[in-house]
Amino acid sequence: TNGSGCTSGAFNIDINNAPGSPAVPVATTTQPSCSVGSGEVRVNSPTSGLTYILEGTAPVVEAQENTTGVFSDVSPGAYTLVAENGSGCVSSAFNITVNELPDAPSVPVATTTQPSCSVGSGEVRVNSPTSGLTYIL
Repeated sequence: TNGSGCTSGAFNIDINNAPGSPAVPVATTTQPSCSVGSGEVRVNSPTSGLTYILEGTAPVVEAQENTTGVFSDVSPGAYTLVAENGSGCVSSAFNITVNELPDAPSVPVATTTQPSCSVGSGEVRVNSPTSGLTYIL
């Protein structure tokens, strides 16, 4: 309405609902082993259109992000994983721990018995064998 009391025509405005946040991503962690020195984090059911962000919290590690939900060569530590949609809405965090590289077993100490004239073969005996280990000669 202007000063003369004239009113313009109506102008319709639509306001959309606020976009929702993505669901919390759930991931599987492959821990380091004696043969692979780092871990891997893999989102169980990645969703098209989302970006996954993995950030180290202890120690602090710069965030990595991708749309596949697969993070390789992850160092030991505590991490949070979130999903972000195209509207910039971020899910709650999924907490992940990548364990330290396992210790190698200690070098075994063994006693050997050499073959003799009366016994044609020798023997190797591990002194104080550790339960759960396999010894390979």
